[in-house]
Amino acid sequence: MKVMSFNCRGLAGPKKKSALKRVLTLEHPDVILLQETLGEGDIIKEHLESWFTGWSFVTLDVRGRSGGLAVGWRTSALKVISAWGMESVLGVEVMSVELGISLLVINIYGPYLNRIPFWDSLFHNPMLDGESVVIGGDLNFSLGHSEVWGPSTHPDPQASYFTRMLVEKQLIDLEPIKLKPTWRNNRGGAARVAKRIDRFLVKEQMVDRFFQLRQWVGSGGASDHFPIFF
Repeated sequence: MKVMSFNCRGLAGPKKKSALKRVLTLEHPDVILLQETLGEGDIIKEHLESWFTGWSFVTLDVRGRSGGLAVGWRTSALKVISAWGMESVLGVEVMSVELGISLLVINIYGPYLNRIPFWDSLFHNPMLDGESVVIGGDLNFSLGHSEVWGPSTHPDPQASYFTRMLVEKQLIDLEPIKLKPTWRNNRGGAARVAKRIDRFLVKEQMVDRFFQLRQWVGSGGASDHFPIFF
């Protein structure tokens, strides 16, 4: 089972559509998490299901800084048990035919301002107490010096908070195959900045049960973010 997450920064226009279709054709994910769809949920859902045959989607409208979210799944591989959403968070519980278990997959577009209240509320939500939880998205935090690049880039000042909370909630940030940025500001010279702010988190129990778990950064998608995979 493969899950893809991508901050698409909008889905309007043929260039974005063709780039997203190319990534899905090359990578063959079973689940896709999209952040910043920048549109009305019903319209985004209609477009996505017309672009990708054999897929179903649930969506959230743009609200405030949330940017809009979508979660899609290949209907031949997964059965959705339930779906729910709140601002900046969209979750689905799916039954995987391949794995023979149900998974709670949560798509998040984390805020870049006032982050602690948002994450405190989420980390203490009982839904994270289950054993089969996968969190993915543009989480908008990095974890120390190794996850920032560029001469003017500084480590996340709240990295210690996130590191502590991941340990407390038994969430594992699987080490990528190669540590590299998931977002760039697309500037050159001294102004260039790159960070690892998109990631997947999984419960420790899943790592113990399925030892062949990994995540990595992909390419393409026509955004300043790169798609990531779990």
